[in-house]
Amino acid sequence: MSVNQISTICLLVVTAMWVISCDAPRDRRAAFRDKSSLNSFPTFSGFSVDNPPSSGTAIPGTGSGTSGASSGSGSGTSSIPSEVAHCSWSTNGVSGYASNHATIGPYTLCKSNTSETNVFIQVKNPITDSYLCVVPTTHNNNLSTYVGEPRCVMATNPLTIYKITLLKNRTGYGGYSITGAMIMKDKNEWFPSPYFQYLLIPDAYLFCAEYLAQTGDSSYCYTFNTVGKFVYHQF
Repeated sequence: MSVNQISTICLLVVTAMWVISCDAPRDRRAAFRDKSSLNSFPTFSGFSVDNPPSSGTAIPGTGSGTSGASSGSGSGTSSIPSEVAHCSWSTNGVSGYASNHATIGPYTLCKSNTSETNVFIQVKNPITDSYLCVVPTTHNNNLSTYVGEPRCVMATNPLTIYKITLLKNRTGYGGYSITGAMIMKDKNEWFPSPYFQYLLIPDAYLFCAEYLAQTGDSSYCYTFNTVGKFVYHQF
């Protein structure tokens, strides 16, 4: 590797790490643009995550819920929208969630059967100290990468079904289908080498994916994966 190439990569790291240290609005996080991918279908650069797609057996619930407040880029309702009636939802805040994961507990994440970008999420354990973010992804075999920026809501009510409209705005990835999502809290977390700093979890994910796409180096994604503060969900 030449001195110029090394200098370019070092500048990329310093510049990008400075960018992700600045807080963007909590309801939307601007995605890093892959400036090396200007065609409709760039070379797929993804990484394999440790945890398998979330799964669980839904336990039918009883009773009815009341609508809770939501904020950010989603809206909430206690009734089950027709476009996601095919998924399992909790009607009592205790049971009925379709999946379970150590990171956020029991939850349902469901993609609309009428719109690729509309997803709905319901979580049993209220999250009151941060936004809950959903990042749309696509996958190729066992590798995945994001296709649009995080969209976030305050998921404070276990009965509320929150609607989130996803974006496919990563440069060059508009032609890929949304086949899954990364779910993560918008919280600061320590990321060791090669990050060596506290970062908001969505920012750490976006950086690792972009660095991999631009350099072929998966070290940041390996660390992100090892820290494990996310849920990978395939639709």
